[in-house]
Amino acid sequence: MAGTIFLFTDYYPYGAEETFIDIELKSSAVEHYDIYVVPFRKRNGIRPLPASATLVEDVAEASFFTRMKAMMKTFFSRHLLMVPFEKPRPRTLRHWKNAVGGIYRGYLLYYCIKKNHHLYSDADLLYSYWCDNTLIGLALATDEIESLADTPVICRAHGFDIYGSERGLFFPAREYALSRTDNILSVSRAGAQYMRELYPRFSHKISTMYIGVEDAPHTTHLFSPQELRIVSCSNVIPLKRTTLIASFLKRYAAEHPDVPVHWTHFGDGESMNLLKKETSSLPPSMTVTLRGRTLNSRILNEYALGAYDIFISLSSSEGIPVSVMEAMAYGIVPLCTDAGGTREAITNDTGVLLPLDVNYDDFSRGIDHIKEHWQEMSVNAVKRQRANFSLQSNFAAFYRFVARLIH
Repeated sequence: MAGTIFLFTDYYPYGAEETFIDIELKSSAVEHYDIYVVPFRKRNGIRPLPASATLVEDVAEASFFTRMKAMMKTFFSRHLLMVPFEKPRPRTLRHWKNAVGGIYRGYLLYYCIKKNHHLYSDADLLYSYWCDNTLIGLALATDEIESLADTPVICRAHGFDIYGSERGLFFPAREYALSRTDNILSVSRAGAQYMRELYPRFSHKISTMYIGVEDAPHTTHLFSPQELRIVSCSNVIPLKRTTLIASFLKRYAAEHPDVPVHWTHFGDGESMNLLKKETSSLPPSMTVTLRGRTLNSRILNEYALGAYDIFISLSSSEGIPVSVMEAMAYGIVPLCTDAGGTREAITNDTGVLLPLDVNYDDFSRGIDHIKEHWQEMSVNAVKRQRANFSLQSNFAAFYRFVARLIH
């Protein structure tokens, strides 16, 4: 084996989230590594891990005693005492909850690693899939556990873990955590630049490492201007503005009664009742199907059948959306807001970028432009995904980087 990697996740392989981790671990790039997957929490349902991966549940199943020990340590920690002096400082009750919860998460991970140090001491790499409070725990572990003192620590950085302050989040002990992290790998150039400006002291550690999706089988389908087959895929939360999609599509359908509009949304979340209310009354030419949480494999199967022509996202904040990459892989043309690293996937010849403060006129013009140029945009979308966001090539590059780091 090329090395032993401990991969720290939020839920994966539990639940249906973090699908991009599933994609990465099923790439051939990881075949020569022993990978131990360490989720912090559990959810209903569990996905099968590839043969090269082993599930470690000591954090998700931490004992009451360990959790109490971590909580007590949190309240007497120098990291919590220093929170009022951090820049930026916590300013809301939510920020203070984030501070306590984040430091607790760090200590819980640290105590679990310490308790099971005979396993973790085999690590050649400690790899967090998120640039979140997991890094506090890894920093404590490499500081306090002698066998891990020289073990490299890396993390990916996506959306909420980069743009936390814009989303009302607070990450405590950030300077401490990042100072003990060897490499911070943003999934977008926009995210990397944002982090360099936010943490100039660590700019030399921050770089871009794209993730990717599987290339789709060669499929062709023709676009019919006589109907619009639209798909979206996201959590149904305010950040994703799915109710705004509904509102805009309803108006578009009302203004174009001769063009049937079929909209399918994959995903669920706290705003689902609002979305259902928004779609309870529709123009005669419009149909909506809310599919809720759906296995990624089922979504891709429908993409492969040529069931959709336009992919829509009006998100107000993004890292670089895997959902857009997946749609492009199947020739589905994206219509998305210019959030985060989205512009790194979408160019003028592969789709339409809308302003973040999008209005209906922008949206309507975007759909009309795609309708007019759909065939060439569809072909170009596939080409761009394969050139820039192909699973095999991007993850192969990542694990070549890992190999240099641990040898």
